[in-house]
Amino acid sequence: MLRRALHVALEWKVIRSVPKVRLLPGEQSRDFVLDHATEQRYLNACPALLHDVAIVLLDSGLRLVRR
Repeated sequence: MLRRALHVALEWKVIRSVPKVRLLPGEQSRDFVLDHATEQRYLNACPALLHDVAIVLLDSGLRLVRR
């Protein structure tokens, strides 16, 4: 997602060059997928400010990381 956004910014002449973005070791596959039911439980349990931030993070493609 970040790489795509950077290339669009270059195309639109917002930036002069695209910086290299390297993945961390082990970042080739998705370890966890948040299903709709779990997402709803999570959002229902959030206080108002966290709820709004969580919606932005979820809708932008950012994901939870289990370690």
